[in-house]
Amino acid sequence: MGDACDSQAGVANRFLYFDPLTGDSQLQASGIWTMEFDRWLYADDVNPSQLILDTPLTDVDVWVGVDIDTRSVSGVQVALIIRDPGGAPYYYGELFDAGTSPHLSITHFDGSTYNALSVDPIAAFPSGAITVHLTARGGATPTFDYQLLSSTESRTTTSPAPGYTGGGFLLIGFGNNSGAVRYVAIVGT
Repeated sequence: MGDACDSQAGVANRFLYFDPLTGDSQLQASGIWTMEFDRWLYADDVNPSQLILDTPLTDVDVWVGVDIDTRSVSGVQVALIIRDPGGAPYYYGELFDAGTSPHLSITHFDGSTYNALSVDPIAAFPSGAITVHLTARGGATPTFDYQLLSSTESRTTTSPAPGYTGGGFLLIGFGNNSGAVRYVAIVGT
């Protein structure tokens, strides 16, 4: 890909995980899913649809290709979450629309309350093919970036993530929309 696509030029990164969703997968599904040849369809349901990858992650870039087919009027979400089991605090990036204000955000769950740390409005909750990209960095100055790439918009929101030291699994969450996941890619050090 070269340095132009590398968020850490000069650092030896590698694929930690890549799944084109064409066969056996390490992903666990929660919710209503139908596995097709080269994508997994998820259905809008009362409960969120989730894909879970059980692997420790800290300094990573997570890319997920999604086709959004339908959506509800409110509470629409596409989230990428790195966390540990239980109620431990965690950060996540999301594409969200409560019905009046579609946006990208970085949110922190402190164990009891969700706190939006950065909120960047977007023109409209997208439909069709999109890519969502989460960059999570630990270390001395932890940060989270969440990016939306679509045919109509490219936006990124960024926030400091004090105390972030990684998590035991990746959760890819969808709420109040239906569509398909085309691939999951994770690059790290």
